This record gives sequence, C-alpha cells and structure tokens, in this order.
Amino acid sequence: MSAAKRSGHATATVLGLWMVLLCVVGAGDTSGWQSRGSVSVLASWTGKEGEAFRGLLDTFTRRTGIHVDYQGTTALREVLASEVASGTPPDIAVLPSTGELAAYARQRQLTPLDGVIPSRERGAYGELWKPRLSARGPVYGIAVKADLKSIVWYKRDRRPGTLPALAADGRQWCVGMGDDAASGWPGTDWIEDLLLQQQGRSVYQDWATGGLPWTDPRVERAWRSWGSLFGKATARTALITDFREAGAKLFGADPPCALEHQGSFIRGGYPNPTKVAFAFSPGSSPTPTGDPPPGRCRGTSPRCSATPRRPRS
Repeated sequence: MSAAKRSGHATATVLGLWMVLLCVVGAGDTSGWQSRGSVSVLASWTGKEGEAFRGLLDTFTRRTGIHVDYQGTTALREVLASEVASGTPPDIAVLPSTGELAAYARQRQLTPLDGVIPSRERGAYGELWKPRLSARGPVYGIAVKADLKSIVWYKRDRRPGTLPALAADGRQWCVGMGDDAASGWPGTDWIEDLLLQQQGRSVYQDWATGGLPWTDPRVERAWRSWGSLFGKATARTALITDFREAGAKLFGADPPCALEHQGSFIRGGYPNPTKVAFAFSPGSSPTPTGDPPPGRCRGTSPRCSATPRRPRS
C-alpha cells in the first residue's frame, strides 16, 4: 500500500520483502543467468505460501520460457549466508529487511538493478520501495510484498472501548514466538513498535537500517517496557507456541486471551477471518509503568509517528 493512502493517525509500520539480485562470484554483471534461460530464486515462502509462489513462477515460465529454480526455506538468513560464502549464491533472493539488503550491498555482493530493470519500470516505484545506500547511489532492491504491522487483532464482538484495559493485562495477549528456524521474530515486532512509539521516527529508521545497535539504551528501554508487561507464565507459553497457533485462541468458547499483536497477513490464517476486527497499536497497545501511552509523547520527546518500512527485495 502507498504511504499516501495510509491513515494519518496510523502508527503502524510496513514490513516489506525486498528482491535483490546477487552477484555470481567472479562475474560483475547479470549476463550469466540471462543467457542460460534459467534463474535461481531463494525466499522464505514454504508450505501453502510456497505452493502459491511456485504457481506464480510457473505462470512466469509459461509466458517467458525462463525456468525458475526456486528454493524455499525458513532458515533464509543462514542458507543465503552459506551459499554466498561458498561462492554459489542464488541469482535472486527475497530478503526480509533493508538492513540485510544494505549489509550485502556494502560487501559488494549485490548487482545494482539500474542496468537490469528499465528506468520506466523503476520509476513506477517510490523511493521508499527501491532503497539505495546513498541519495544518488544505485538501486539494489525492489519491493515485492508488504504487510501492515503493529496491528492489534481481537474478536469482532468485543467493544473497542474495552481494548485499553485488556491490553494492560499481559495475560490477555495471545503470543507465539515459534517459527522453526526463524523463531523469535514476533518478539522483534513488539520491540519495533515500542521503539517507534517511544523514540520516534528518526531513531527507528536508524535502527531498522542497521545504524543503531541492539545494545543502545533506547532499544534496551523498549525491551524492558515489553518485559514489564508479561509475567513468567505468559512468557513461557509464548516461547513454546507457534505464531500461527497463537491467534487461534481468540476464537475458543472460553478464550484464554483476547488480543494479538500481529501483521495484516495473519488474518488469512485465522479459522474465522470474518469474525476478527483490528485496531492500530496506539490506544490499544499496553502502556508499561513509567512510559507514555503509545502514540503520545512527553515534554520534548520526539514526535511519535510511524513510517512505512521494510519492503522485501
């Protein structure tokens, strides 16, 4: 979705998938894969998502005659790092963050897309969706998918006015950290949301692009704020619960939790998608002791607003 179409009060972030073209070691251009009539692609889509993506690739092959060798893995970061180190990287990788894109670009492991994608096609993307390392530098990635993040999901028959009280009770959050080799990422979404609300857009962007370390006191504050919400029992349950199963608890006859902090994509995985509603995190996210409510700032604190972030390239 475009930034222009987003609601002005929404402090949600956007997670994108970035398509990048990796350099084959020893070759500085793309002629190798263009000439052999096939291309290798590495991405994180597996299971039903992987099947849907393969179907899309099959359509591409029928229309172009180009064979696509697709590898889907939940251990994307580890597999890509290993293949790059061994000198056998895929032609195209779909990365989950601009930070990873920037790291590979700085190592000169990526092929600039300026000479691959015609300028007219590149012009169809706003600057947010085609990141550069510098203002006039080459384009290294193009967004291929985006999801709205920092959303609070709840069963539709609940009154919105009850959300703040529920959010303040850590036991009311349906939380799951499990996702095979990628386990833990739902927790980073919480940290991202809290960091954005507490520190504002500039600090958040610096962190998201790798310029701010996780050990920075401002990031530490977000961690402590999150930790103050959940008791040990909730935390233990979250660690052994798959993220795909967490939200299903919303629909039980006597649900043990009432809210889920998750991206827009999760709705498709609910057993009853039509029975859920959502709210943006400000006003419905928890306010740990000592912190201003999400979406507000105290005194001279930075302006609390969100910005679209992270398409996948």
